[in-house]
Amino acid sequence: MVGRRWFQPPRRVLTSFLVVVVACVGVLAWLGYRLLDQDRALESQRIQEQLEIAADLTAASLERKLAERSTPMPTWPR
Repeated sequence: MVGRRWFQPPRRVLTSFLVVVVACVGVLAWLGYRLLDQDRALESQRIQEQLEIAADLTAASLERKLAERSTPMPTWPR
């Protein structure tokens, strides 16, 4: 009987171990969720920046084409 009891883990140690493991899993899950949330926000920010760059390039192209096509107004002598 003594040999069998020797191999049984103490309940307090097992309970403490499980509490620590559950806490670690919870923290890892929370950190994973935060990481995914930050990744989504970063992707949204990059898309917004790409749209702004495309809009700037389009505006510059339109200004350049208008400058090429416009002719200066004739000046009348006074």
